[in-house]
Amino acid sequence: MQTFTCAELLAATEISGLIACSDGDVVILLSALAERCHGPVGVFLEASEQYRPQIIARDVATLSHLVELTDVVLTSEADVEIVRALLSDDAVTLSNAEATLREAFNRPAPPRPVTVSVVA
Repeated sequence: MQTFTCAELLAATEISGLIACSDGDVVILLSALAERCHGPVGVFLEASEQYRPQIIARDVATLSHLVELTDVVLTSEADVEIVRALLSDDAVTLSNAEATLREAFNRPAPPRPVTVSVVA
């Protein structure tokens, strides 16, 4: 995993690999810099009260249409379960420690499979 500041990511001419941003929103930055993303890209994200896994799934789905997004790494298995389920094209019903979803949708689904995992 490569951790960048916003300034470092903005200055990069080519972006690839698993990316984290120490002082900004990596999804917004990669969306804005999509033309600099060469090859597969992954993101490290942390869910919080302000950035729930449901919103992460929305952001990841959007980013996957802009760059070749292959991996999303989160800090909680419960968050992984929610994000993974919401990246499908299906209605999602599940309940875990983080959320209860009933017939939730997050469309369109990513154009390519995205691996969602918990940080090792």
